[in-house]
Amino acid sequence: MKRILPVVPISALLAVSCIAGFDRTVSDFTQGPLPFRLEAGSMEVPAEFLSNGGGACEIANIGCQDSPCPAETTQCSALGVCLLEPRAVLSREVDIGYAYDPGSVRVDSVGIRGLDGVVTASDLNFDLEAVRILWAPVEAPWGGDARIIGTAGSIAAGAPPGSVQIVTDADGLSGLQGWLETEPTFRIFVEFVAVLDPGHPCPEGALDLDLSISFRLVGEPLG
Repeated sequence: MKRILPVVPISALLAVSCIAGFDRTVSDFTQGPLPFRLEAGSMEVPAEFLSNGGGACEIANIGCQDSPCPAETTQCSALGVCLLEPRAVLSREVDIGYAYDPGSVRVDSVGIRGLDGVVTASDLNFDLEAVRILWAPVEAPWGGDARIIGTAGSIAAGAPPGSVQIVTDADGLSGLQGWLETEPTFRIFVEFVAVLDPGHPCPEGALDLDLSISFRLVGEPLG
């Protein structure tokens, strides 16, 4: 699987900061937009799944019993035809340490109040079956340490700009919130999954997706 791990500055907006009660600080803030750009060339399409028989690049027609169909990134159709399931993973580091007011607040909890996605541009020539959003400690590579926090439904080829509905995962969010009580940084992954039928043109184009995460930090002033 081809992995793209961009490291670029991340913008952040401290939306609300106030003192609640006698000994609690409550801060509502949003991290983002966090941009992710999916290039069609980053979708893993093995050479044996490509065909130029008709004069244009397209997905080859391979039977489910034929090599190389039995692979991690394929599935078998009801007609016994091998469907390619290419994936691409992007990631970036997120740092919300500025909201902890270092040295002056003891963090009691960090809640995630929203996870929003927006497609800002797309000229992909294929549908995305799903978009999965995961988190892991900053130093963790893609793999077993990444835990899902949200899933977006399918995104049509060449989708116009607009918001993307994300269904959040309670267990994943709870794990991230617990992590953020002591660690202000983490890595966010976005996994894009497509399903390509035989005869579909080879993947082309790009998609730009912005993610925003809303937080509420509750702490106790020190000193």
